[in-house]
Amino acid sequence: MKNIWPKIALIVLCCVALGFELWHFRSSPRSEPQTSARPFHKPDFALLPAAEIGAFNDSYGKLLTPRAQVRSWEPTLGDIEALESELPQISKLTHRNLNSESHIDANQYLRQYLAIEVNEKNLLFVNGLCSEPYGANDNWRKRLIFVNDGGTCHWQTVYDPSTRTFSNLSVNGTA
Repeated sequence: MKNIWPKIALIVLCCVALGFELWHFRSSPRSEPQTSARPFHKPDFALLPAAEIGAFNDSYGKLLTPRAQVRSWEPTLGDIEALESELPQISKLTHRNLNSESHIDANQYLRQYLAIEVNEKNLLFVNGLCSEPYGANDNWRKRLIFVNDGGTCHWQTVYDPSTRTFSNLSVNGTA
């Protein structure tokens, strides 16, 4: 019985120390979490959900492939990164609505990507939009935007991940 009192005293002392630490932890000011020097920035592009393939078929499908059935496929992160790295190619493409001095600098636009399968070939449809008025909200990240005119604020092209090239540049006309 004599040997039990030092053990109880030790347990009580440990409990008091633990209680003090918990109290100190809860009452001390929280330090701000470490953040990187760069603030968070959403990318200027969005991979649209596969459900938007219907809107694509209604708006652009007949222009791109008059007789083909367009379906969706699942691109990899590598496909999107490759597309992003090849964006400067778009400035070399020409279209009848661009004069010989004009070129599209795709990095200056918001870009919608939609994975389309045409004639058993996996492609990525790129829909370019000026940041005004679309950048003010995130709806452009969820729904395919279709505009009949708007000039160089609206353009489309197709990227082939297997060849890493763009084709079929289309620039909207002006009203």
